Parts: sequence; C-alpha cells; structure tokens
Amino acid sequence: MVSINWQRDWFLPELPVCPKHDCLIETSIYFDEHRHQFLPLNPAYFSMQASSKFVANDLSLAKAASDLLDQPAQQSPTFGQWTHFYHEIATECGCARGKQVDHEKILSLVCSRFDSLYLENKGLLNQSQSNSFWLRSIFRKHRKSFSFLEHIIVWQTLVPTLSVLEIFIKVRRYAHETVVNKSQSSADNAISISDECRAYRQKWEELVLRHGVKPARHQATGGSLYAWLYRHDRDWLLAFNEQQKRPFETVNKRVDWHLRDRQLVKDLIRIHLLSEAHPAQQRMSATWLLNQLPHKNSVAKKLYKLPLTQQFLVRYAESVTEYQLRRISQFIVESREKHMEIKRWSLFRSVGLSEQRITPDTMKILDLLTYL
Repeated sequence: MVSINWQRDWFLPELPVCPKHDCLIETSIYFDEHRHQFLPLNPAYFSMQASSKFVANDLSLAKAASDLLDQPAQQSPTFGQWTHFYHEIATECGCARGKQVDHEKILSLVCSRFDSLYLENKGLLNQSQSNSFWLRSIFRKHRKSFSFLEHIIVWQTLVPTLSVLEIFIKVRRYAHETVVNKSQSSADNAISISDECRAYRQKWEELVLRHGVKPARHQATGGSLYAWLYRHDRDWLLAFNEQQKRPFETVNKRVDWHLRDRQLVKDLIRIHLLSEAHPAQQRMSATWLLNQLPHKNSVAKKLYKLPLTQQFLVRYAESVTEYQLRRISQFIVESREKHMEIKRWSLFRSVGLSEQRITPDTMKILDLLTYL
C-alpha cells in the first residue's frame, strides 16, 4: 500500500508552488486555525485544476527554500557570522565602501532581479524608506533573525551562483565574535601606575570626599577627571566610587501617621464595643480586628508606624480561651434570664464546643462552677 503524506514544501509562506511539480492543485480540504489538527491526505478531495497563484519567481525561491529544508540538523551561525557574511558580499558587489553600505543600490539590484510589483505583493517593500527596513537591517549588525524569504532573495540577487550549502559553509568560516572585556584598557594600564594617574586619583578622591560621588561629577573639574579616569583607570575608579557611596534615605511625608494612628484606635474601640454587645459569632483576634478597618492591607503593612494601634491589638485581641469564655458566659447569662437549668452537655452544644476543642484554662474555670 502506497503511503501518501503532506510535503513541507507545499506550505512555504508566500510561496504557493511545488519545487518538483511547479504549480499546486486546488483542494476542498478546509484548514482551520488549529495547528495540531491531523488532516489525512485523501486524493478524493483534490481536483486537477491548477492554482492560479503561481508565478515564475516563486519557483526559484521555492527550490532554494527546499534546499534549506533539506539541510541536516546543525547549529545555526551566530549573529556575528551573518553580519560579516552580508558585509562581505555587499563589498564584493560594489555596494559597500569601508563600513558604509549603499542600501539604495542594493534595493535597486533586488528590484531589478525580482521586479518591484512581485516584491510588493509579497509585502517585502513595506516601509522601504524607513530606517528599520529589513533590507537595510540585514546589512547592518545582526541583532535578530530574518525570515527565510528575506535571506534567499538577497542570496539570489548578490550571490546567485552559490548554493544554500555553499553559503552556509562560507558563513561558518568567519570567526565567532569574541567578547571584549570592558575593563581591558584598565587591565593593560594597571601594570604600571604613572605619576599622572596618581595625580588624577588624588584629585578625584578629594572631590568625592568633599561632595560625594554623583555631585563630584557636576563640579567644575569633576567631569573631565571622571572621563580621564574612566578611560585610563576604570577598575580603580569604579571600585573607589562603590566604596564612597552614601546611603540616601527618602522620607515619605504624604501621610500623617500620628493622626492616622489615633483615628485607627478610635475605629478599633468602636468595633470592639459593637462586637462585645452582639452574640459571639467571631473571635476578635488581631487579624479579625484589622480586617474590619477600611484600609486593612496598608494598616497591616505599616503597623511599625502605628504604636497606639499596636498597643490596642496586644491588649484587646482575644485569645482562644477568652473567646470560649465569652461564649460560655453569654450562654449562662441568657439561660439565667430564662430560668433554664444549665447542663454541661447543653452548654457545649449551644456554644459549639467539645471536650476535644476546649482549652485547658477554659476547662479549669468550668470545673470551678459547681452547678455545671
């Protein structure tokens, strides 16, 4: 049984052509946006009508893209290697002089090779006058990747005799960019400190000790001293400045914390009195009391600025034992008012306690009550 599979070459963006059979044929299969959906290749869904989207330039680009897909798995060249490659081919084609690249001349060559209308239909001439136009950026220092179509268009314009494999071999011949140590100049000069360097150090030290690191740079001679030392004695300059940094404390005066502290204590007193007057449904813990305030989150984070509020919480926040005793006392008072006989089991059931959850201190007080 012959296995029929989809080919990657049929789905190249902007290239609706088969590199082997030229134009594609129409199909009634609907491709939705689900990229992982499996669609079997059924010949019954295909007609013999050829697609009308195929143009001559598509075929040459599709064949180059097919060669690109056939490359074995390998590490991609670095941005630095691509930068050297494109600058060299621009120079070989007479489109560069030194480090300057004639972008207008390169655009003219590309348009003469592929026709401006063709490039416009592919969306490759959008913002052609912009400084960030892709054809300009690809001949500058590479900081990002470019699409396969942009690469191949430049290759077929400037180096049409090279195959994709030959291009990759040529790109990899360029050396990897080495990371230059920023303090290399300082390291070179650190072998011997000249009298001039010592003089500059002394002047900078006096200026920093008098004004501080940042203000020293804004003094009359501070800027030139800093620039000279940064260029010739950078390691010492950065180390010395780091040692002389002065802590800068900001004082937030937007809030009168003393006034807020007094207002919060008034609110807490009111909440505490109202809670005591009502049935004991909730333990008045410190967290519960803070949650009743309008700005609970900010109060909880700024308690160190609210001494009165802290003292109130320490004094009036209910412990578990106090909460249990408050509930028991309320039940006893209500039972006395109704002249009801109080049994320990009925007390536990009414206040929601059990011998397992009751604290030892609460149990000691209950044991002292002879009528329970």
